[in-house]
Amino acid sequence: MAVKVGVYLGTSGIGNAILATPLIAALATKHEVYICGNAEYLGVMSLIKHPEYVKEWLPDPTTTAFDVGIETYMGRLGDAPNVKNRLTFKSYDAVKKLALTTSEAEVNLLHAEALGIIAKPKAYAIPSDRQFPGFDYCIHPGCHPASKNKRWPWFLDLVKRLKGSVAIVGSLEDDAYDWPDNCTEYMDKLNLQDTAALIQSCGMMISNDSGLMHVASALDVPTIGLFGPTSDIKCGPWNSPYGIVRGDEKCQWCWRMDKNKFNKCKDNRCMKSISVDQVLQRVREMRDYVTTRA
Repeated sequence: MAVKVGVYLGTSGIGNAILATPLIAALATKHEVYICGNAEYLGVMSLIKHPEYVKEWLPDPTTTAFDVGIETYMGRLGDAPNVKNRLTFKSYDAVKKLALTTSEAEVNLLHAEALGIIAKPKAYAIPSDRQFPGFDYCIHPGCHPASKNKRWPWFLDLVKRLKGSVAIVGSLEDDAYDWPDNCTEYMDKLNLQDTAALIQSCGMMISNDSGLMHVASALDVPTIGLFGPTSDIKCGPWNSPYGIVRGDEKCQWCWRMDKNKFNKCKDNRCMKSISVDQVLQRVREMRDYVTTRA
C-alpha cells in the first residue's frame, strides 16, 4: 500500500541533493514522495523536483503529516512533528565510516531497502529548456566556498591544451584566471537549472569534487572528477559514466578521516599533485570510452 513519505534534505548542497535523487526515484515506485527542507543553494529543490517522482517540495514540512519520515545523509529529522514512523541514521559516526567505502547515494538507498524497495536508480537533475550553442568541454574550477582545499590549481594550464570550445561555470568567487579565447565564461550568469542545461549541451565535464560535477553526471554528460581531500568513493558520481583522477598523497581523504587536518591544510598538496598530463590522459580515455559506447 502506498504511503506518504517525507524525505528530509536539511541543508543539503547541490551534490548532496543529487545523491539523494536515487532514493527519491526508488521510493516513488511505490509511495507518494515529498521533499522537505531548505537547500543550501537557491534553486536546488527545483533541480530535483522531478514531476514523476516528487509530489511537492515543502520548505516548511511541519504543517504536513507523513506516514514515514526519512532523513538523507545530510538531512536530519530531529524532532520533526507529524511523522508516524521515522527512518534515521541512528549512529551518524557509523554512517560516516560506512560512507568512506560506500557511495553517499547507496547509503541513502538503505532507507528504501528498509521499506522493501530493492533498486539502484540513476541520479537525476532537471535542467531548464534554455538552449545553448554546445561546447566541447565544460569546466568547473570551483567548489563549495567552505571547501577551497578541494580546488585543483591547474585549470588554466589545462584549458590552454584542450582542443575545442570550453564553457566555464560556477561563481565569480571561483574565478582566479584570465581564460583564453577558446573559453566562454558563464560564472554567476545563470541560475542552477540554466546551468544544468548548459552542462547538458557540453561534450564532457571536468570538475573538482563539487555539486556541478554531480549535475553533469546525473545528466549523462561524460564527467571527470578531480579528487584529493575527499573520498571519490563516497563523493563520486553515482551510476553513470565518469572518470576519476586522484591526488597522490598519503594525507588524501583528510576531509572525512581528520576534519581538523582538512581545515588547517595550507598547501593543498594533494590537489597540486594531480598533473595536467594526468587529466589529459583521462580525457582521452573518456573520449575513447564514449566513442566505443556509441
